[in-house]
This record gives sequence, C-alpha cells and structure tokens, in this order.
Amino acid sequence: MENKKPNVVRIEKGERRQLPNKAFDMEYQTERYREVQFLASKGIQYTFVKKTRDYGISQYKYEKTPALFAALVEFYSMLEAEKRVNEKKVVPMRKDKKAENKAEPAVEVAAESKVETAAKQEIPAEAVTQDDTE
Repeated sequence: MENKKPNVVRIEKGERRQLPNKAFDMEYQTERYREVQFLASKGIQYTFVKKTRDYGISQYKYEKTPALFAALVEFYSMLEAEKRVNEKKVVPMRKDKKAENKAEPAVEVAAESKVETAAKQEIPAEAVTQDDTE
C-alpha cells in the first residue's frame, strides 16, 4: 500500500493566489425577521431582499460594515441572555391522570375555635366571651 497524502496545495513563500469571487458572499444575509427589525431599529437598512427558489423564503441582504457587525454582536448577545433566562424557568409538569386518580383525598383541617385555643393557653373559660367563640 502506498502512503497517500490528502489533497494539499502547497503555496511557496511569497506566492499569491487569486480566490474566485463566488467563494465569498459579499453581503451579510439573514432570514430572521426579528433580526431585520432589530437592525432597522439601529438604523441599518437592508440592501435588497431575495426570495429562495425552493420555498420562497425572504433573505435580507446587508452590506458588510463595522456598524452592522457591532449591531449583530448586540443582537446575538441579547438572544443568548434570553435563552439563559428561558432555561432557568421551571415549566410545570403535566399532571398524569392515572397519578391524579391514585392520589389520596385531601384531608380538611378544621380551624380551632377560640375556646380550644384559650384552653391550650390555660385561660379560664369564663374569660372567653360568647362573641369570641363564634
């Protein structure tokens, strides 16, 4: 068996190669309408809108500028913060009907009357008025 090396192009020191233009998209693109609204609130307008052939989804294209990327940093930081908050929220568990049927019925605890409370505190029954017992 021969030792095959992966397809590697060696570039000699000082040699420069021209990359094809289609290798890089010259505009920033997003399909998120929320992102489009956020960028518009920061004063950054899209350059043009393109619809995909397959599904007709709107793709908003922006000129790549430092202001755009600064706004994107803020937008995605905000999304990450929202994600962390949502992860901390406790979602109530769905009640299982079988478990609900097996649960023991709640026992009602009667409130103590003032006479019973007075008896526990060793207050003479004569000191408790009739109004206090109701």
